[in-house]
Amino acid sequence: MHIDSHDQLAGQPIVAVRSFLRRNAFGGFRLADAEEAFGPAAGHVVAFLEKEGYVETFTEFDCNRYQNTAEGGALSLASAAKPVRRATAQKRLDEFLARCREVRMRPDMLFKVSRAVLFGSMLSDKALVGDVDLAVTLAPKEHDREKHFALCQKQSREAARSGVCFSNFVEQLAYPEVRVRQFLKGKSRVLQLVLGTDGILKTAAQRVVYEDPG
Repeated sequence: MHIDSHDQLAGQPIVAVRSFLRRNAFGGFRLADAEEAFGPAAGHVVAFLEKEGYVETFTEFDCNRYQNTAEGGALSLASAAKPVRRATAQKRLDEFLARCREVRMRPDMLFKVSRAVLFGSMLSDKALVGDVDLAVTLAPKEHDREKHFALCQKQSREAARSGVCFSNFVEQLAYPEVRVRQFLKGKSRVLQLVLGTDGILKTAAQRVVYEDPG
């Protein structure tokens, strides 16, 4: 999916809305989070996104939150950049796969990649592609749930002591997994990662490019 960086959505620059949805793709967001991003217009923006099917509501810890739908996930991944050569995209995919293997070996990473699925323009035969779209499923390395939870809490506390700021408990709890996903992306504008359960996979052509060897 490509967008024009000059377009607007809900009265806001579409790239700003895209960035907001991308930033909150994991764990969802509260209205207060939207207010930080869009100020007084937050209510209108969220109402528009919900009406148009980009987000939906859910309740967590007795708190109403919003999460991306498949359409919202597609928008969060939309590229406003010029297409890249297939060779460049393939290089970024190869680097991602190398990081999947590295994550598996690093003891400071509490999750491993159990499965990565490629979809989108990379599956075409075009010489120029928009980006490298990947649906990534992570799994805890520690099989004991209580031990895994304790390790995650410890890593989150250490991150907070080192200066990482969390806006809420959910964000803090998700930190070890988010950390792995950020490492996998590697700050590449070409790589676009979604959850392995993303609804876009129900309709998109796809190919498994990585599975944990077990």
